[in-house]
Amino acid sequence: MRTALSILACLLGEAIIIGAFLMFGRPLLADNVLILDIIVATIAFGLFAYDLFVPWISLEDPAQRKVGSLGLRWTANVLYALFVVIIIVVGAVRGYPFKIQLFIQLALLALLLLSYSGVLGIGDKVAHVHAREAEMRSTLDDLKNGFKNLLLEHDIADPALLGRIENVKSELRYLSASTNAETRSLEQRILSLTASLSNALDLDNIEEAAALLAKIEKLVAERKRNY
Repeated sequence: MRTALSILACLLGEAIIIGAFLMFGRPLLADNVLILDIIVATIAFGLFAYDLFVPWISLEDPAQRKVGSLGLRWTANVLYALFVVIIIVVGAVRGYPFKIQLFIQLALLALLLLSYSGVLGIGDKVAHVHAREAEMRSTLDDLKNGFKNLLLEHDIADPALLGRIENVKSELRYLSASTNAETRSLEQRILSLTASLSNALDLDNIEEAAALLAKIEKLVAERKRNY
C-alpha cells in the first residue's frame, strides 16, 4: 500500500510539473526550452521524492550511511532546486537562448553530481567508523560473555574464587569501547587469560585458576584507568 501511494504521489507530482509548464510556460518559452525546463524540474522533484518516499533507515545497512550523509545531501538538493528555479524564471523573463540555458543547467547538474560524490564519501566514512566501533565492541562483548560463560559452564566450589570471578564479571559491565591501542592490547590479554582460566577450571586446578584470576584482576583495573 505504501509503495502504491508513493508511486501515485510521484506520478501526480510529475503531472503537475508538466501541466504547469504547458499551461503557463508555452506562451513564453520555445519548445526546446520548455522541454529542458520540464526535465530539470523533474530531476529536482525526483531528488526530494527519493528522500521522502524511500525509507532513511535500512535494516540491510547497519551503518545507516543514508542517515549519516543526510545533511549534505539535502543541502545539495535544496541548492540545486533553488538555482534551477532561478534559471528557469530568469531565462523566461529575459529570453535567454536555449544554448545558454542548456549550458547553465548542465553546469548545475555537474555540480550536483560532484556534491553527490561527496555524499557517497561521507557514507563510506560513516560505514568505516561503524565497522571500527563494531570491532571494538566485539572484543568487549567477548570479554563479558567469556566471564558469563565461566559461571555457567563451571561448578566452582571455592566460594572465594567464585566471588572474585563474579566481581570481575561485574567490573567488565562498566567498560566502554576505546580506540586507544594500549586499551585494545589490554583487552586482548584479558581475553587470552580468560581462556586459560577456563582451561584451569576444566582441570579443577584451583591454584592455577586463582593465579590467572589475579592477573586478570590487575589488567581489568588497569583497563578501567585507560579510555
